[in-house]
Amino acid sequence: MTFLKGDVGAAESYHELNEINLARPAQAITVLYTNDNIFNAQLMEGIISIFELDPNLLIAKTGAEGIERAQIHKPDVLLLDVELSDMDGLTVLDQLAEST
Repeated sequence: MTFLKGDVGAAESYHELNEINLARPAQAITVLYTNDNIFNAQLMEGIISIFELDPNLLIAKTGAEGIERAQIHKPDVLLLDVELSDMDGLTVLDQLAEST
C-alpha cells in the first residue's frame, strides 16, 4: 500500500488496520513452557517478564514433565518445543488431549 503525502484518510485507515486492541485479563495467566534447552527457557523468562500482568511461567524440561505440570496446573497457554529429549511436542499434545 502506498500513501501520498497529505492522504490522511489512507493513513488513518492504515493505523486502524495495524492497531491491536487486546483485552487484558483480570488476573495473571499461567504459561507452561516445555523446552529442554536452558538458554531458550531463560529467553522465555525474559520475554514473559515484560508483560504488565506478570504471567505465571512454569517451565518443564521434558515432555513427561510438561504433561505432568499441565495436568496439575491447567495452564492458560502451552508453549512446546517440537523436539524434546524424551518425546516430540506433538506427542505431548496427543497425550494431553487423551487425558482430558
